[in-house]
Amino acid sequence: MRSLGPRPRHRPHRGQADDVAGGADRAGVAGRGRALTDRHTLTAQQVRSYKPALAHFHAGRERVAGRRWLRAAQGYIYDVEPCAQLGITVAWINRKSEAPTGAARPDQEFRTLTELADWLA
Repeated sequence: MRSLGPRPRHRPHRGQADDVAGGADRAGVAGRGRALTDRHTLTAQQVRSYKPALAHFHAGRERVAGRRWLRAAQGYIYDVEPCAQLGITVAWINRKSEAPTGAARPDQEFRTLTELADWLA
């Protein structure tokens, strides 16, 4: 894996409806003691688009306003490919050790979210 330099800020962006994302936040899915607020989340419902369409990736880029960011994602087709197309840094959570099905490659690849969290720490 290649180094991405200083670690990016944590800004979740989710391909979910608002009620699902809100329930995950209340359940403590944010992890590592970091609470999420509405300003930290971006849902598919808010941008009225579902992956692999690019609308939420564009909205995420607008929301971070030029700051570095990292898309952490499980889906190759729905996340890695669009991020590679747009030049967005992406970490693939490849739980099943799947081979990429296209030419796009993630910037980082991890088997678990714990590995990603350790890398970000």
